[in-house]
Amino acid sequence: MKLQWIVGVCVVAMLGSVVLARQGMVVTQDGQRYTGDVVSQATSVNIVQPDPKGGKRTVTINRANIKDIVYADQVAEQVKKSVAKLDRRDATGRISLAEFARDNGAYDVARDVLEEALKIEPDNKRAKDDLESVNAQIRLQRGEKPLPPSSQTSNETPTTRESTSEAPSSPMATRMVTPEEINRIRQLEWDKNQQLRITIDADSRKRFLAGSDVTVAQFQRLSTQEQAVQILTNGKPDLWSGVHILTDPATVSDFKARIQKIVIAGCATGGCHGGPKHDGGTFYLFTSAPNANEMAYTNFLIMQTYVQTVDKVQKPLVNREFPERSTLLQYLLPQNVAETPHPKATNFRPMVRTKSDPRFQQTFAWIHELPSSLPDYGIDLTKEPEKRAPRR
Repeated sequence: MKLQWIVGVCVVAMLGSVVLARQGMVVTQDGQRYTGDVVSQATSVNIVQPDPKGGKRTVTINRANIKDIVYADQVAEQVKKSVAKLDRRDATGRISLAEFARDNGAYDVARDVLEEALKIEPDNKRAKDDLESVNAQIRLQRGEKPLPPSSQTSNETPTTRESTSEAPSSPMATRMVTPEEINRIRQLEWDKNQQLRITIDADSRKRFLAGSDVTVAQFQRLSTQEQAVQILTNGKPDLWSGVHILTDPATVSDFKARIQKIVIAGCATGGCHGGPKHDGGTFYLFTSAPNANEMAYTNFLIMQTYVQTVDKVQKPLVNREFPERSTLLQYLLPQNVAETPHPKATNFRPMVRTKSDPRFQQTFAWIHELPSSLPDYGIDLTKEPEKRAPRR
């Protein structure tokens, strides 16, 4: 009896120590989002995610840095609660939660949250595209036939899209970025903890202080980098151009050092997505230019913003929130290996054979290190850049 009692206690203790994983999304205080199998600990939370080799890796986050956790098995209820915690102007946060709801089958909630996002930003392309795919799923659930691509489901004018994987949604870039646009990309990609070379126009400092509660003495005690953060975070948009970032943020420097050469070698060869005789649709990368810096920033911007419709679902080339879903990674692989195969093309040659290839792993690591939210760059490479009068 004593032995049975001891064994019973041991079993109970072992069962009590087992921590169950639940599929979910962890949102940090600074807005980063991590999806995977969530395991709660006393002072931290582990998120188990797939790694590029097909195995698993664990991300550990201190509980003090966690804003919210949304679990897939309670997704409808939790998404509603999480939306209620968002700032009333946070369209991007609503879209991310709606996509999580959609990916876990909560289509009605996803639709409602996307409609909220569109009330905040009526022209948000990502929200419009997501809403169309969600409505298609709802119609299928109801046994209704899918609407043809030209059908209208609202009074708004939607973006016209084909339903085949050969029909990309983004138009082709017709120019490269300007020095002013490079500076804006640097501002948006800058991790404020990274030390960069920065100068600030005296006029921008003066006008910032004129409209701020910060005193001159307080402002002067700040480093140049801290002053730049103040102006970019709390200053009006017309002051931002006076903050000049002279070196590359980490996201771009990594792209220039490692990723651009991989992508150009694999995708932008003549007859494909680069060169004067390109034949790869509207995805086009620049392979030569008098100014290598302008070329790199242009290609970086194209890759961040390019999207393609696959089976009526908008898929970004670089998926910051769910790196493993990036079509860039899928298109590096052979068509019989990729989950989302490269569209059929006579001149397509896979860049890598397996996910263990160092080039695949480097690309995956670069995407994974990007902040989860895509900045609104406000740059249209299909139009001439805006001309701004210089300030005196």
